[in-house]
Amino acid sequence: MIFQLKKWQIEGKAHLTVSINLSPIHFLSTTLPDFLLNCTKTAGIAPQSLILEITENVTIEDRDAAKIEW
Repeated sequence: MIFQLKKWQIEGKAHLTVSINLSPIHFLSTTLPDFLLNCTKTAGIAPQSLILEITENVTIEDRDAAKIEW
C-alpha cells in the first residue's frame, strides 16, 4: 500500500496518507519504529504520510476486568 501512496504522490496527490492498523503485538514490538522507517525510505515517502491507528485493545491490560456485561 505504501508503494501505491508513492504513485499517488507522483501523480500530484501529495496530500494523501495511508492509515495502518496496529495490533497489540505490533505496537509492543521493539522493532516497529525501525521497520516503519525502513518501509518509508524504501517506498520514498515521508514518515508523516503514515497514520498509525492503535486499537483500544492495546491499552487494555486486564481484558477480563474491562469486559462489560449487558
